[in-house]
Amino acid sequence: MAEKPVEEAEAMDTTESSDATVDMSPDQDSDNDTLTWLLGELLDKYVSQTQPSVRQASCIWLLALLKKCRTKPIIQKRLIRIQSAFMNLLGDNNDLVQDAASKGLGVVYECCSEATRQSMVQGLVQTLTEGKRTIQNVTHDTKIFQDGELGRAPSGGQLSTYRELCSLATDLNQPDLIYKFMNLANHNSVWNSKKGAAFGFSTLASQAGTQLEPYLPQIIPKLYRYQHDPTPKIQQPMAAIWNALVTDTAKTIEKYFDPILCDLINNLTHSTWRVRESSCHALSDLFRRQSAVNALHRINEIWTTLFRVRDDIKESVRAAAEKTLQILSKSCIKVCEGTGEESQKMLKEVLPTLLTSGITSSVAEVRSVSLQTVSKLCRSGGSLVKPHLGTLVPALLEALSGLESQALSYTSVRLNDEDREKLDMARVSAARSTPMMDTLNYVLQFVDEESMEKLVSGLIDVLKSSVGLASRAGAAHVVETLTHTCPRPLEKYTGKLLAALVNGLSDRNAVVRKVYANAIGNLVKTAKASSVEKLLTKLQTWYLEKEEDSVRMSGALTMRSMHAQNNDIMKQHACQAMPLAFFAMHAEKTLEDRDELLVEEVVKVLTREASKERMEYKIHAIKALTTVLDTYQIDRFEEVFDICLPYLRQKDKEDHEDGEEEERNKKEESLHWDLIDEMVHSLGRAWPAEKETQEKYSERVVEMLNNSVSRVPRKTQLSIVGALKHFWGTHFLLSELPSSLGSPLFDPLLHHSCRIFNYCLGVAKFYSLRRESLVVLNDFLVKVKVSETLVVKLRLELLSGVEEARRDAQPDVQALAASAHKILLMENTGSK
Repeated sequence: MAEKPVEEAEAMDTTESSDATVDMSPDQDSDNDTLTWLLGELLDKYVSQTQPSVRQASCIWLLALLKKCRTKPIIQKRLIRIQSAFMNLLGDNNDLVQDAASKGLGVVYECCSEATRQSMVQGLVQTLTEGKRTIQNVTHDTKIFQDGELGRAPSGGQLSTYRELCSLATDLNQPDLIYKFMNLANHNSVWNSKKGAAFGFSTLASQAGTQLEPYLPQIIPKLYRYQHDPTPKIQQPMAAIWNALVTDTAKTIEKYFDPILCDLINNLTHSTWRVRESSCHALSDLFRRQSAVNALHRINEIWTTLFRVRDDIKESVRAAAEKTLQILSKSCIKVCEGTGEESQKMLKEVLPTLLTSGITSSVAEVRSVSLQTVSKLCRSGGSLVKPHLGTLVPALLEALSGLESQALSYTSVRLNDEDREKLDMARVSAARSTPMMDTLNYVLQFVDEESMEKLVSGLIDVLKSSVGLASRAGAAHVVETLTHTCPRPLEKYTGKLLAALVNGLSDRNAVVRKVYANAIGNLVKTAKASSVEKLLTKLQTWYLEKEEDSVRMSGALTMRSMHAQNNDIMKQHACQAMPLAFFAMHAEKTLEDRDELLVEEVVKVLTREASKERMEYKIHAIKALTTVLDTYQIDRFEEVFDICLPYLRQKDKEDHEDGEEEERNKKEESLHWDLIDEMVHSLGRAWPAEKETQEKYSERVVEMLNNSVSRVPRKTQLSIVGALKHFWGTHFLLSELPSSLGSPLFDPLLHHSCRIFNYCLGVAKFYSLRRESLVVLNDFLVKVKVSETLVVKLRLELLSGVEEARRDAQPDVQALAASAHKILLMENTGSK
């Protein structure tokens, strides 16, 4: 838009600016005198004026004089003054003036000496890089801002001249406001001068190639950043300079990569928001063009600085920092996909920063990008993460609690003991299904003897000192996983881990006590015999000397876990375990004779109540009934089966009616499934030890469970697996092996049981169901492996489902599936 007026000015057509000019043609005798007078008026009087129209007209007149009279001695003598005038005019907030001034500088450059040319180039470089401009006087009518740039005054008038700004400050009774306006104006002035310098560079770039060469290391970094300024008016001229100076962008960036990177890092925390934002955008572009390997020596500083900028006060800067972090993350991950020295160095530099500054940040977005990056780095790096496991695993464990809502912790504290335990169990279950836990399970496969020492040290710190429930439960899960995946390297450190876990058995939180007890049950697999003896002695001392029920319960849970997970080891220490178990069984059995008299009456009443039709009431009644039957080992299975049968034989319900009853039907349906779930639980609890009852109901029960497993919710499928555990746990067919092989019951029971196992093992997305199915299956296989014929039958039914489970992503599931697979193939079955 500025080209046409400037060209007309160059032809001495001044009609467009006639209102801003004055009569400059007095009667003179000599052309030289006229030229001297006119040049003096322009340079001394009009160029320094504050009125935009006067400065615009002066600039065009000066350009016209220079182009037409460049050979005149008077022009040659005053080239330095003319150059200074044009340099001053470059800072105007007017594209026409800036374009004309840049053209004028081009003409001056052609006419002046080598020394003057060098001075011109140096001045332009200084203006471009520092934004300096000459000081101008300000009058009442000086236009500080463009119309509409600051909006309007309360009265509806403009806010552009110095007089209008002072008037607003006075009306608001805030005299200091004028200083803020002038500071903002000075900021605009600096950037206008940089934009003007850009016009000048565009003109001189083709002519001053040799003079500009020494300044390129200074210009290129600034220019690269200016191209990404959030203001298009700055972006465009800066891009024009870049295109004029740079012929090959890729080679130039590669050559000046370090100066560019240094400038961007230094300006990420600049006091001016537009500089911070442009630095973020420029850094994004830089990492799109160049690999992060080139910035390896400063990669830590880049990450930590961007974390700070992501919490910037200005939203657009935060958004730019977020985008830069995402691009930096992708670049670092791409480097780590290799297996060479560069990948190792990148992991060594980036992982500690992300773990110490990223995932522990108070800014949610910083934590999120850090966790995502750590997860992807681990999967990209593979075995390269091995040297970092000592810091990586504890940091990820601590992050598990950071991902959890604080509202859950607050709610947990305010609940009663029973509800708190249910909520905390749900929290632990949710934590085990997070991407962080998946990453933990993935990296644990790389643990070896060399990395075990640092890993165990960090694990112990989390087990002892962490305040987060999810973190402590996660650490216990890691201990369990290590006992399955690398038991031999773990043996050396089992004593220290046992000490940390035993210390947690007296924790206030019931769920912590449970998960620690379960971890101990797994860990004794790698413990020395003396350590197991000390553990049992400590549990016995606690039970006999401490009065807290929670501590006694922790001891009971620990012994039960030891028996369930490592039965052979418990048998080796039966002389210690059995007396305590026997003693604890008979604790607090007061008025035993009266209890026996009353129990029949209690069962009778509960059976009557469990037969009532209201579903919500029936759930509690059937649970109470079967709990009593299980506790006192009473055979009332016929009554329980008759109560449960109508509900478990029901087909799927038809679609509910629309309209007013829809909400009520939804509530009834939810209660219906809760009742079905409790019915399944009750069948397992009420399953008797009497052979006669088992012979009568075995086939009907297992067939009903098999028919139900595919049409009930996931939690009820888990209950079916639990019922199957009770069923086979006391079944006479297993206790009488191998003589019971000829029983006609065996084949249908095995067939229905195997179908239940196969269905549950095929549900890959429900970790708890697949894991519990494998636990029950392993217990079952251990009992039947004495019969080779039976194992062969089971192999035909179960092998494909077990092999599918071996491909599960969870290491503990893989280990359980491998154990079942080994028994089915009859590998080393006679070793125990």
